[in-house]
Amino acid sequence: MRPKGYLAGPSAASRSMTIVRAKAPLRISFAGGGTDVSPYPEERGGAVLNCTISRYVYATLEATPPEDGSVSVTSLDYNLSVNYAKP
Repeated sequence: MRPKGYLAGPSAASRSMTIVRAKAPLRISFAGGGTDVSPYPEERGGAVLNCTISRYVYATLEATPPEDGSVSVTSLDYNLSVNYAKP
């Protein structure tokens, strides 16, 4: 299932598409979770006790840049969309 408006219009089909795929191990925090993520440790310091497990999270980004420079991000899992307009 693709987001509504995916490759809509003839001009979108002629522009190049970028596909980015990522895989990251899941991390379990036992104590201090989040205190190792910027900017918190730079401002306050931090310490975390965590580990990774042999389960992964995957993400795929398929993008055809629109002519107006805006970006739309859609989560198919949560059925949510966020749009960012070019300043």
